Amino acid sequence: MALRTLGTAVTKQQLLLAAGDVVCIALALFLSNLVYIGYQLGYGLYSHLVLTAVPSLFIITIHMVFFYFTDVYDLKQDLLSMRHFAAVVLAIGLSLVFLGLCFFMFPGLRYGRAVMFIHVLFLLAFVMAWRHIFVKLARIMRGGKTLLIVGMEKCTSDIAKECLAPGQQSYRLIGYVPANGNSDGEAVERVPRLGSPEEIEHVVQAHKVQEIVLSPSAEKNGALVRALIRLGYNGVVVIDAVSFYERLTGRIPFDHLTDIWLLSQTLGNVRFFQWRVKRVMDILFAVVGLVLGAIPLALAMIAIKLTSPGPVFYRQERLGRNGERFTLIKLRTMIPDAEQHTGAVYATDDDPRITPIGRFFRKSRLDEIPQLWNVLRGDMSLVGPRPERPEFVAQFEKTIPYYTERLAVRPGITGWAQVSYPYAATLDETKQKLQYDLYYIKNMSGLFDCLILVMTLKTMLFAKGR
Repeated sequence: MALRTLGTAVTKQQLLLAAGDVVCIALALFLSNLVYIGYQLGYGLYSHLVLTAVPSLFIITIHMVFFYFTDVYDLKQDLLSMRHFAAVVLAIGLSLVFLGLCFFMFPGLRYGRAVMFIHVLFLLAFVMAWRHIFVKLARIMRGGKTLLIVGMEKCTSDIAKECLAPGQQSYRLIGYVPANGNSDGEAVERVPRLGSPEEIEHVVQAHKVQEIVLSPSAEKNGALVRALIRLGYNGVVVIDAVSFYERLTGRIPFDHLTDIWLLSQTLGNVRFFQWRVKRVMDILFAVVGLVLGAIPLALAMIAIKLTSPGPVFYRQERLGRNGERFTLIKLRTMIPDAEQHTGAVYATDDDPRITPIGRFFRKSRLDEIPQLWNVLRGDMSLVGPRPERPEFVAQFEKTIPYYTERLAVRPGITGWAQVSYPYAATLDETKQKLQYDLYYIKNMSGLFDCLILVMTLKTMLFAKGR
């Protein structure tokens, strides 16, 4: 489950591009050593490579980390554009600065400056050359699995639109077959009707369909279901629309959920990881985070005092697991008594109540360091749905189906919804974030939590929060 979740966030094309970059970095290191050692000594290359094996692995790791942090693996951008070239140059430059500091602090990792200079020249050439090769390979891979939709209604039309979205390369949607004899009412442009329900086996054979997405209404057509069973026996994957949407987007579409689907997916089942291992991880990370964050927290407290009147900390009642109330602690980022005249309202991008220094704290997430105390107390977890205010929960549970399901687990300082979707300031945005929360609750695991923490670190370092 964890690997499948990771696959939602990282596509096969991204993994291939990253693997090629690892080869490029390693090859650049090897050739830079070959040029330098060959020029200086003419021999001893093998011994030199053995002695520098650990620093080389460290260099490869640092390069890959900064490649990730600078969005080098965003396949929605043109990999041959100047913008992407600039991102690669920035990643390599930041890597060199970081490596220089590490070499200074830890002499055992040190690499020769001449070797690193030659390495950078090779690396830049290899990485960009690999992108030209990758673009050609991607064109071959882009076809993806051949997909057919059975029953074009609201849920499956949303899937069709996701499949046609730019950057989606895992599936090639060829068309749909209605769930009954008549044409469905949710037809999507560029998705042709390929036949009637009675012709589905012929359609699958003619178009070499590998996977079929089944709409809820299709389950009511007995003859169609029996035909799908035969296709399943012959190797065609048949999957319900909600499960496929979850796999494709990393969200669970609550608008199309049923109680039976939730029950069958064991959404509310107690798991060992959730209640035991996760709690141990929370305590360990919270202690380490409070120790490492002590100095930044102290500096932030001083900055708040110097730039804005009022208390340093902000306390507010939130709902935790099973709806239990607790007091959340954050650094204050708004003016004192910000809701005195407005009542409980969401913050917006240009909210005048946010102080200038508070805006920086929100983007860098420094304002959330005190919440580690809530984690130690057991009110929160490091990773989970955003802790919500009782006033908003009371409002949303009346208008958003399955909203209270997010209270089945401890809320988190960060979470799948927080790193996948902007801050929710409207009802529609709250609905979108709920889809991510439900996905996390269903698929929570140690590997998934680690992925979310890495994505959060990226947000903090590049101030992409809100």
